[in-house]
Amino acid sequence: MSAARRGLFGLFGGRKSKRMPREGEGAEPGLFAGGRNMALKLPPHQYEETLRFYRDTLGLPVTVMADGVPVVEFGPMRLWLDRSESVSRSELWLEVVAENAADAEEALAAADVVRCDTIEPLPSGFRGFWVMSPANVVHLVAEPGQDSSEED
Repeated sequence: MSAARRGLFGLFGGRKSKRMPREGEGAEPGLFAGGRNMALKLPPHQYEETLRFYRDTLGLPVTVMADGVPVVEFGPMRLWLDRSESVSRSELWLEVVAENAADAEEALAAADVVRCDTIEPLPSGFRGFWVMSPANVVHLVAEPGQDSSEED
């Protein structure tokens, strides 16, 4: 198979993949799913250059949302480019979708997952919350269909 057919990650050898088995107790399978939103929190000195990289250098489609935040269409994902005065280096934040935020909250609390709701306010009535992974990656846990900003 050619490198072009294998794709970018196929360039690193003919690795075979298999799903890792679950270990021990945890949330019921299917309670959580990866969301389509990622946020790249950028310090002011990296913001404009990063926007130009995705929009001009890579030529990816960018939509400016109602709150002024540019969103890069990153394949099936949406990469929000958030200018953040409170970070000194870029941080990647991820979305996890849960059909029921209350059930998700209970499962994550039972697993001693660190909540970090004060990291960024969520809109009034938003059904979700913030957590931190063991690697200090911020995750928004939210019920499906809730985008914090509508497009212009």
